[in-house]
Amino acid sequence: MLLSVPEFRHAGCKSSIRYYESKGGYFTEYRGKKHRLATGPDDGPAGPTFLEALGAFRRLMELAHAPAAGDQNTARVVFELYLRHVAETKKPKTLKSRQDFLLPFLAHGKTAGMRVGDLKKPYVEAYIAHMKEPRPHKHCPTRSVRWRSGGVRNFISCQHACLNWAVKRELIPANPVKGLESPAGRSRGGECRVTAEMHRRALGGSKSDFRQLLVVLEATGCRPSELFNAEARHFDASLGAVVYRGRAHLEEGEVSHKTSNKDKDRIIFLSGEALGVVKGLVAKYPEGPLFRTNARKGHPAGRWTDDTVHKRVRRLRKKTGLPAAFSPYSYRHEAHTAYLEAGGGIEDLAAIMGNTPEVIRRHYSHLCDNPQRLKKQSGNVFPGFPGFSVWRSGGLSRRLLIR
Repeated sequence: MLLSVPEFRHAGCKSSIRYYESKGGYFTEYRGKKHRLATGPDDGPAGPTFLEALGAFRRLMELAHAPAAGDQNTARVVFELYLRHVAETKKPKTLKSRQDFLLPFLAHGKTAGMRVGDLKKPYVEAYIAHMKEPRPHKHCPTRSVRWRSGGVRNFISCQHACLNWAVKRELIPANPVKGLESPAGRSRGGECRVTAEMHRRALGGSKSDFRQLLVVLEATGCRPSELFNAEARHFDASLGAVVYRGRAHLEEGEVSHKTSNKDKDRIIFLSGEALGVVKGLVAKYPEGPLFRTNARKGHPAGRWTDDTVHKRVRRLRKKTGLPAAFSPYSYRHEAHTAYLEAGGGIEDLAAIMGNTPEVIRRHYSHLCDNPQRLKKQSGNVFPGFPGFSVWRSGGLSRRLLIR
C-alpha cells in the first residue's frame, strides 16, 4: 500500500512510505536500500503505527537532505550523522563515550529540534550547569551523581569534535560554540606513584595471569590496553619489542594504537623479566591475544578487558591494602615521573611512551618546572656551577642546551 505522504526526490527517484503485509510493517526505499520505519498493523493515515512510520520517514529524509540544509540542520541531524561516522571509523569504546555525552544532551529540553545555528554558548553552558547539580543515579535512585570538571571537559570535547566534523564535511558553515572553554585539568600523576614495596605487594597478591600484566607494565610503562591487544605477530624478536604499525601500514582488521592516526609506529621495548614473559606467551599463543585470563573449570582462557581488570584491581586493593589510587595505569604515571625526575628529556620520553611532548608537558608540568630538578640540570649553564667554563668555551654543554 502506497500512502499519500510527503515525498522526497533524489536522483530522479521518489521515496515514500509503503506497507508490506508479508513483513508486517511500514518501509521506505532510499538510494536502493529498504528501511523499516515501523512494525505493526496497517492503520494509516492516523493510526499510531503509521504515525510512528511517518516520523521515522521524515527523520530519514532530514538526514538525506542535510548537505543542502546548512545551519538550518537540526542538532539531532548533525549529531546523528556524526555518531554514524564515529561508528564506522572509531572503536566501540569511543562510540559509547560519544553517545554517553551527546545523546542525553539531545534529549534535554528542545535541543533535538533546535537549529544548529541557534545552538549558542549560553544554552550549552546552562546545560552544563544543570549536569553539575546532584541528581539520582539512573540505576540506583538512592545514589546521586553529578558532573565534575572531568565530565565537563569530556562533554565539551565531544561537542567540539561533533561540530568541527560537521564544518569539515560542509554540513554547517561554522561551529556555533567555538571558543567554549573547558575547565583546567588537574594532573593526578603525583598521586599515582608505585613504589617498589607496592609493586611487590601487588605481585604477591595476584594470580599468575594478572601478575604477567603487572610485570610488563612495571618494566615498560605502556598503556594497559596495549597489552590487551598484543598478539604474537606484534612481537619483533630482533628489537625485543612489541610493535604496532602506523595506520598507513595496517592490514585489514588489524588493531590500531592510540596515536596510529599520526602514522607512527608504537614500539614497546622489553627487557629482563618482561621480555621473558612475552617470549613465553608468544611460544604458547601463536594466534590470538598474548595476555589472557586463566582458564577456569568449563571456561577457556579469555581476553582481558577494562571490566575484568577493574574487578581484579578492586579485589587486589582489598586483599593487600594498596591505596585507592593504585591501578594498572599507575605504572605509566610512575614511568613518566621517574624518567623526568632522573633528568630525562621530554622529547625522548614522548617517543618512548607513544605520546606527544605537549601531552607530557600538560600532565607533568609540576616536574618539568620543579626548581630542585632545574637546579640540578643547570650545572653546566650558570657561573658558580661545575662545568661553566665548558659553556663559556662553546663546548659540549652549549650544544646539548641548543639541542
